[in-house]
Amino acid sequence: MSGANEMFECVCQFFRQQSDALQSVMQNMGSMNTISDIGGDDGLNLSNMTPQGGLLNEISPMQFFMFLLLMMWGYMFIFSQQAKAKNEKPAPGGGYNGEGEGSGSSSSGSPPPPPAVS
Repeated sequence: MSGANEMFECVCQFFRQQSDALQSVMQNMGSMNTISDIGGDDGLNLSNMTPQGGLLNEISPMQFFMFLLLMMWGYMFIFSQQAKAKNEKPAPGGGYNGEGEGSGSSSSGSPPPPPAVS
């Protein structure tokens, strides 16, 4: 059983080393949001540089991106619907165009259907 104990000890040592390394990383990340090399207030604030109010101050970048995607989708949808309507061909033979004649009788190459007898 000494081989199993040595393997277990090796695994435990590995986890201890990883835990120490992770603890060091977490301590370094805790001080990451501090700025120590810049002195006091020099008058350059982000709030002074952006206009007060306005639509862009009230929406997040994610919302702006989603709105942009929605606009692109809407443009492509409308464009595809117009292209479908432009490329659609009328059904041959059948259809009434309001003037008493079949809509596909001249271009389909086949004679119009006979009138219905009542």
